[in-house]
This record gives sequence, C-alpha cells and structure tokens, in this order.
Amino acid sequence: MLQIYRNTAMKTADKADYDNNNIRVNYMMDVLRYLYKNSSDYSELLANMKKACSGKYLQKYVDVKVAHKYGNYDTAQNDTGIVYADSPYAVAIYTDGVTNAEDLIGRLNKKLLEFTNDTVAKI
Repeated sequence: MLQIYRNTAMKTADKADYDNNNIRVNYMMDVLRYLYKNSSDYSELLANMKKACSGKYLQKYVDVKVAHKYGNYDTAQNDTGIVYADSPYAVAIYTDGVTNAEDLIGRLNKKLLEFTNDTVAKI
C-alpha cells in the first residue's frame, strides 16, 4: 500500500518539492488533491489512510473521517490529510521540536474544521 502511495506521489506532485527524501508541504498538498479528485481509483489506499493511527494526529479531536499520512523523524512530527467535512479540505501540519506535537496537530485541525464549518455556514 505504501508503494502505491509513493508511486502516486511521484507521478502527480511537482518534483521540485521533493529533494533527497525531504518532502515539502506543496508536494504533499499536490498528492492529497490528486487522491481526492481521483478517489474512485484510490479507494483502498484512502480507506487505509482513514484507518491509520486511528484517533491520533489530525483525527484526534474531530468527528469526521480523515484520510491521513502521518510521520515522525527525530524531533519532527507531521501529518497531512484529507478532512471529509461538509466542505472537505486538505491540510498539512509539520512540526519540529514541539512538545506534544501529536496533540497540537489534532487541536489545530479541530480549529480548521470549526473555521471551515463556520465559514461555509455563512455563505
């Protein structure tokens, strides 16, 4: 499954945003947009992303489905994902040296969801 994700990423994202296994936010956002727009072709991958690390990171404080790809290395903790709210959105949160980063990522996504829901309700 990880290989499918990598292959999709390499063919859909701007290669300038990937350098020696360092992935920039733009790269991940390109991948998430592609997966969302082509979700019928990647239903198994997205289902696995929704199950991954259940209830943590972007999924922690929200009651909607989130397909996410989390990771950490040394002092960095990151999560990128598609949040299946009434108005779905893609989000990428990268941290480095942050205490309780997993919790912070969850809280930031909760605020994004609240903002998105409030903004859409006003339109």
